[in-house]
Amino acid sequence: MSASIITGCGTTSTVMDPIDASEVQPYSVSVEYNVEVSDDWKYMFESKLDVQLSAARMKADQTDTVSNLAEITFITFRLRDDGTRLMAGIFAGTDEITSNIVVRDSSGNVIGNGTVTTTNSSAWGSNDGYLEDHARDIVKFLQGNSEP
Repeated sequence: MSASIITGCGTTSTVMDPIDASEVQPYSVSVEYNVEVSDDWKYMFESKLDVQLSAARMKADQTDTVSNLAEITFITFRLRDDGTRLMAGIFAGTDEITSNIVVRDSSGNVIGNGTVTTTNSSAWGSNDGYLEDHARDIVKFLQGNSEP
């Protein structure tokens, strides 16, 4: 089991057990929120993830006979209101979304494990953009790419 930490553009990924490229299959997804997240944010993130998986041609559908399961668990979810971020900037705190991802093959064996954290302390950007970035970085991990 190897560990690496990669940082850049407000995203940090800790890859405890990277997915081997030969094990990448279409994914079905399970999302669990271990922190309080409003239904609007849940819907927005899950929509962004769905779009990113589809764009990468990695979304499992009912016709797939073999697929992996990505179990995504949110462990931190802090987003400033877009207006507050614009008006108060860094004085309004830091946005941070952290998710742990466990990947299982079709037999239930764990084939990958990692954590993706997306942060922002500036006044720039939007919550929509952060959720999209977080979804994109999760998909990169699911593709076997250890760099966000």
